[in-house]
Amino acid sequence: MTWPDGYSPRARVEHVFASLAQMGGKMVRSIGLVRAEFGLVVKSAVYNLKRMSRLLEMA
Repeated sequence: MTWPDGYSPRARVEHVFASLAQMGGKMVRSIGLVRAEFGLVVKSAVYNLKRMSRLLEMA
């Protein structure tokens, strides 16, 4: 799926941040940078899996 020329790059990524905010935002309740990064990676992976399932349904 390509974006039309009228859209700005900001419009492409705002839905990603909105989805992450619904999953608890960027705040991670853990001690240590490694655990915090892992929490964000897991949230991103969940978002990508949800998106992939929606894209496969459309195909």
